[in-house]
Amino acid sequence: MPTIDLNDRETYPLATSYQRVWIWTRLDWADDWTPRPDLIPIEVVFRAGPQPDTATLRYRYGFTMQPGDLQPTLYQRIGNVRFYVLIRIDCDDGEPRDFLGRSTPPKTEQHAAARQTLPETGIQRVEVVGLMDSLNRCPVLSTVHEVKPNGDLARSKNVGSTFNEDAKGNRTTAKKALDVDAESTGDAYAFGDINNAAKSFWSSRDIAEHLCTFHLPTPHDGALLDGLDPEVDIPWTIGGLSALPDWDRPELQTEGRTTGDLLNALCPASKLLGFRVRPVVTHPALAVDQTPFTDGVALPSVDQVRIEFFTHAASAITLPNVGTVPANPAVYDIELASDPKSPTTISEDHAETVDQIQILGPRELAVVTLRAAADAELVPDWSAGQESQYATGGSGESGYATMSPSEQRIVDDRIRDAPNLAPVYSRLKLVDEWDGTAEAEDVFVPEDGTTHVPYTGLCQIADRLPLYEGVDYFGAVTGIDESDGLKRIPNIYTLENPSTAVRERVEQLGQTTSGNNDDTPDLRPFGVSIAPTQPLGLELSVTGGPRHAIAGSSFSGTAADLEQTVFGGYDYRTLQATVALIGNRRPAIYVPAEVTDPLITRKVITIDHPSLQLVHIAVGAVVDIDGAGAPVTSDGGLLRDPSDLLTALATIVADYVLQPRRKVTIRTDRRLSDLAVGDLIRSVDTYDDDINAPIAEIRITIPESADNSPPRAITTTIIASSTAADPKRLIT
Repeated sequence: MPTIDLNDRETYPLATSYQRVWIWTRLDWADDWTPRPDLIPIEVVFRAGPQPDTATLRYRYGFTMQPGDLQPTLYQRIGNVRFYVLIRIDCDDGEPRDFLGRSTPPKTEQHAAARQTLPETGIQRVEVVGLMDSLNRCPVLSTVHEVKPNGDLARSKNVGSTFNEDAKGNRTTAKKALDVDAESTGDAYAFGDINNAAKSFWSSRDIAEHLCTFHLPTPHDGALLDGLDPEVDIPWTIGGLSALPDWDRPELQTEGRTTGDLLNALCPASKLLGFRVRPVVTHPALAVDQTPFTDGVALPSVDQVRIEFFTHAASAITLPNVGTVPANPAVYDIELASDPKSPTTISEDHAETVDQIQILGPRELAVVTLRAAADAELVPDWSAGQESQYATGGSGESGYATMSPSEQRIVDDRIRDAPNLAPVYSRLKLVDEWDGTAEAEDVFVPEDGTTHVPYTGLCQIADRLPLYEGVDYFGAVTGIDESDGLKRIPNIYTLENPSTAVRERVEQLGQTTSGNNDDTPDLRPFGVSIAPTQPLGLELSVTGGPRHAIAGSSFSGTAADLEQTVFGGYDYRTLQATVALIGNRRPAIYVPAEVTDPLITRKVITIDHPSLQLVHIAVGAVVDIDGAGAPVTSDGGLLRDPSDLLTALATIVADYVLQPRRKVTIRTDRRLSDLAVGDLIRSVDTYDDDINAPIAEIRITIPESADNSPPRAITTTIIASSTAADPKRLIT
C-alpha cells in the first residue's frame, strides 16, 4: 500500500519553488492547441461522477501586459463561443496534473468603453466544465440490437430500451461490433433479437460497456469507433470495468435519460462504486531552460479521455454465492504530522452510530407436499353438518318430489350456493394444532435439533414455488446447480386418476389426457383451479361442473344429481399440494453477536431479496410429475442458506454504523501528483484509526499576484469522506 510522506524534506522541502499553471485552447477538437498565457487560472476542481470537473479562468481585455511581455498588447474581448481548454498543473513529486474541459460563454465586467483611439477594457470570467458534463448531456435516443437472419447489429433511432426489462434477460449471448460510416466499433453486448430465445441477463459491467461503446457524445451517432484518430475525434476510452459487478441483474430504463445519468445509476456510492472522467495527456520533454510555451517546444497531445470505474473498498469484499467487490487499486496512507504546509482536519459524525447491526433476510420458505388424505395435513374447512346439508340440497323443499329433474337441480343449486355452504368441497385448511411435520418429516429447518412448529397465524402459502424450470430437484439437494434457472415454477397440485391410479396435475383435468378422451365419450369435461388462502389453506374452484365433481364416492346427493362417475370419480381427498410455506422466522445476523447493555441502540435492516432467501425442502416433497404420472421426490434438506452472505453484508455495514462517519480535509501548499478523485485514503498519521475514505474532491486554488509582489503558493484542498454502504444496493 503506497505512502505519501509529506514529512519527507527531500521530496517536500520547507522552501518551495513556484510552479506554473499552463493553459492551451482549441476551438474545434481537430484544431491545434494554442498556448494561452492570457488566460489566468483562478481555481481548478476535480470531482467524481456525476459531478463534472470545473475550472475558473480570468481574462483581461484591452491593452494588457502578460508575463513575458515588454509592452502592453491589445487583447480582444472573448466572444460568445465555446472552446476546449487544457490545463497543466506542475507538481512537486511527479507528473503534472491535467484538466480537460469545454468553456461556457464568458461573463463580462466592462471597466471602460472604447473612446477615440483607446479600446474598451474589462475582465471576463470564463467557467470551464469537464467532459463529464458531455456525458450528462448525451441522451440515449436509440437502441443497438441484434437483427435476423445474420445476427448483425443495427441501431433503431429515437427510442431507448430497458435493460433486463420485466426482470427478463434481453442481452445477446456474444459481444459484437456495430458498423458505422464504413468503420466499426469495438465489441460489446447489445439487445437480443426478440425472436431469439437465446438471451442472457445484463450485468452492471455489461451495461456500462454497452453505454460507453454505443452511446457517447461522438459525431458517429454516439458510437465509439475502433482505432479512431485522437487528433480528429475525442478519444474516449473505458477503464476499470472489472470494478463493476458482473453478477447482478439491474433493470434499467434508458428512455429519457442520459449516458451520464445511467452510469451514475450503475455506480452509486451506496454500492461502494464510483466513476470519473480524466484525460491522459502526453507532454513533451523539456530542457532545463525551456517551458511548455517556449518556441519550438512541441504541443501536448490528448491521447485518451478515459471513463474510469472504481470501488470504495480498501480490500476485496467477497459476497458469498453472489460475487466480489474488488479492492480499489489506489489506496494511500498519508503522513503529514510534521509538515507545517499541510494542516489537516478530520471530523467524526456519530449521528448514525449504533451499538449493534442486525441484517434480516426474507422470511424462510419451506417446500413441502401437503396431503388431504385421512390423518394428513389438509382437512376440510367445513363441518359434517354443512356437507350433509349440501348433499341433501333442496330435497326437503315442498313440492320437490313432483318437480322435473331440471327444476330439482335449480333448487339444489340455490341451496348449495348459499353463503353458509360456500366452503363445502371448496376450502381446505391446515389441520388444527399442526405439529410442523408432513409425513412425519420436518417441514422447516429444525431449531436446536427440535422440530420447528411455527405460529401459523403468521404463515402463508406462496403463489409460486422457489424452484426453477429446467433444474432437476430430484434426490439430494446438495450439489443442485440453479445458475441457469430463469423462471419459477407454479405450485404443484395433483389428484389421483381413479381409472389409472396415476397422478394428474389439476390444470390437466378435463383435457383429452384425463376425463374427456375419445375412449370415454360419456364423461363430462370440467376444470379445477387451486389457489392459496389465508388463514392457511387452499381454495378449490371447479369450472364446467358442480363443486362436488371432485368429491368422489363421498358424495351421494339427490336424485337429480348426475352420477359421480360422469365426472371421472376424482376425489379431493387424493389431493397432494406441493407448495412453499412462508414461515414466521427470518434468517438473521447480529454484529456484534451479543450486547449486554439492555438500553443499546440497534440498526435493523430487512432485505427481502431472492439472493438472501432461506429455502428448505421437506423430505419426500414432490418436486415434479414424470411422464408416466409418477411423483418425483426430493430427499430434503437446506437448498439455499444465506448465512454467509448475510454475515458478509452485516460486516460491511458494521464498518460504517458501529463507527462514526469520517471526513478528511487536507489543505496543503504541496502540489501532489498521485492522488486523484476516487482514490482511497486509508489512514492519516494524525489520526489513530483507519479512515478508508474515497477522495470526493480535489480543489486547486491559484491566487493571482497583485502588482509586482511575488506569487503566493498554490493551495490544494483534498476532501475525502467515508461511504455508508447500503446492503440492499450491494446485491441488486
